[in-house]
Amino acid sequence: MVLAKPVNEGGRIAALEKYAILDTAREQSLDDFTLLASFVCRNANRADFSCR
Repeated sequence: MVLAKPVNEGGRIAALEKYAILDTAREQSLDDFTLLASFVCRNANRADFSCR
């Protein structure tokens, strides 16, 4: 399945570059928090925090 890019994709990438958080080393505490959020939100995609 191919997903369409969001209309704000350019701005989103620019913000990530501004904060210099792309291509950083993994952080266990962030991975743990993301996993916890996925259980709370019952979401299989851990990168999606929308809690639908």
